[in-house]
Amino acid sequence: MSFGAGGNDVSGLTTTQIAPEPSLSGVAVSVLTSFLDSRKLHSSPVMRRASLDPGGVGEAHYYAPLAHLARAFSLSAELVSDPFIGLHAPEHYRPPVKHAHLFALQNAPNVDTALTFLELHMRNVMRVETSITRDRRGAILEWQCPLTGSEACELNDFIARRLIVNISHAAGASFRPAAVEMARPMPATTAEHERCLGAPVEFEHPWNRMAIDRKWLQRPVPGADRNLYRILKACCRELDGQEPRVPDLTEHLSRLFSRTLPHEQLSLQEAADCLGVTPTRLRNDLRARGTTFRQVRNLTRQALARHYLGETALPLGEISNRLGFSEQSAFTRAARRWFGTSPLHYRRWQAREKGGGARPGTARGGFPAKRTAPRGWQADFC
Repeated sequence: MSFGAGGNDVSGLTTTQIAPEPSLSGVAVSVLTSFLDSRKLHSSPVMRRASLDPGGVGEAHYYAPLAHLARAFSLSAELVSDPFIGLHAPEHYRPPVKHAHLFALQNAPNVDTALTFLELHMRNVMRVETSITRDRRGAILEWQCPLTGSEACELNDFIARRLIVNISHAAGASFRPAAVEMARPMPATTAEHERCLGAPVEFEHPWNRMAIDRKWLQRPVPGADRNLYRILKACCRELDGQEPRVPDLTEHLSRLFSRTLPHEQLSLQEAADCLGVTPTRLRNDLRARGTTFRQVRNLTRQALARHYLGETALPLGEISNRLGFSEQSAFTRAARRWFGTSPLHYRRWQAREKGGGARPGTARGGFPAKRTAPRGWQADFC
């Protein structure tokens, strides 16, 4: 079915385009294949080694599991000696019009509405946990790729670059995010990420985030068709089945803290302003959930500290800065409250846990240690 300019026939948009697991459509395979073909390399052997179906290339109803795609990108990076293949391959990417959400994105009345369709596509079609938080500064697009670490670096790069391409089809070619944070190890150089993503980039976070300045949100989508949009909106409603879960104020507040901790200490009034509610509404909502403004901030800090100490090699000074402490000694005191030990001791314990070594409570040589496992290590991420 053709979807040319001015066409309102959407019969090619079905309600069965749902991935059974976190996946990307066959278009992602097509993009990688085109990238290898442009370098006169055969893609079929790579796809077979990654357990991908070369025959599914370009098929809108073919979905490639993220784990298989990560393998394909990793193999391709070795083949072409390009550690940034995830950033470079999307040069061949165009949003497929057979996906209702992405077609609706290109016909939405403004960029803010287009972002909602992008969120729905990632959450309900790709099965990747995604959320958008809006405040007075703009919007934060956050997604949790189930694959992390060095084995998925190229794939995580690809998803980030692909998102920017999708948003650019609604905001225009000049679109640039305000900042990007990624849940992947820091590369040898950050210059290529900042060039390809068009923004300052930080690494080794527990999330993937993209900050979008408010100036973009109300921009009309160029070339949008209002009549077609109404049809597409109905198609998406049928495809989604239900509206996405709206995070409560406690979740929004935790996300707000995690974004602002390195830069400022928000007061209750300032946080309420950012979230678009009154201080009384925010305070009452937190009380109804058995918590307080200060507790949410402390739990957010604690969860982030656990991630940075256990999952990254960031220097302690950098972690202290990311958590918003004025000096490293304050971070050390906080860590002793949270974990019952210093940040360095907690990091070493985490490393021993991963390596199968002894916990702090079972010292080597059979002698009992004075300290047991750090406190708070079982707490969930906020």
